[in-house]
Amino acid sequence: MRFYRFCRGLVNIFLRTYFRMSVEGAEHIPTEGGFVLAGNHMSYLDPFVMGVGCSRQVYFMAKAEIFKIPVIKQVAVRLGAFPVRRGGADRQAIRKGLDILMRGDVLGVFPEGTRNRSDTGELLTPQGGAAMLALKADVPVVPAAIWGTDRVDGWLHFPKPVRIGVRFGAPIYFTKVDKVNHEIVASASARIIEAIEAMIPKRKKR
Repeated sequence: MRFYRFCRGLVNIFLRTYFRMSVEGAEHIPTEGGFVLAGNHMSYLDPFVMGVGCSRQVYFMAKAEIFKIPVIKQVAVRLGAFPVRRGGADRQAIRKGLDILMRGDVLGVFPEGTRNRSDTGELLTPQGGAAMLALKADVPVVPAAIWGTDRVDGWLHFPKPVRIGVRFGAPIYFTKVDKVNHEIVASASARIIEAIEAMIPKRKKR
């Protein structure tokens, strides 16, 4: 926890000074209990933006590939991140995510499943992980709309000092079900994506 707070503090200073990052809707973050924090995904900066914006520690599901890089793996693990294999059901990652939620912590997920490189501003068709985990753990989902990070990448990938921001929405509560099936997950996933998309400022969409 101390390492997370230390890193969060440093990143907070950087994002708020260099990118003039704004945070809206922080009052929607539950002060206790587990929940899924679900945001749109456009840049490698997005986990940092969501983590800084959220007042509680966020345990992120991250693509397994980054855990193959020794230094990054060590830092990611110390920050509470854990790998998920894309392209299929990763039972180990699902169990880890459920454990985090059931113990009352915050699980960070990007429902689109990968970075959205589209120029239309529309979000990708959601994967079912965020909704499925929330339904199984019987916890709410807090939608997070991030903007500006798609314009960060500059010459030689040096970050441009563009304005970025994140807006948190009211928690989405789902009706408790005895059995989670594909139809229920698809419907819940659509609600999550719609809530995120509705909060992205139109003038700042790509």
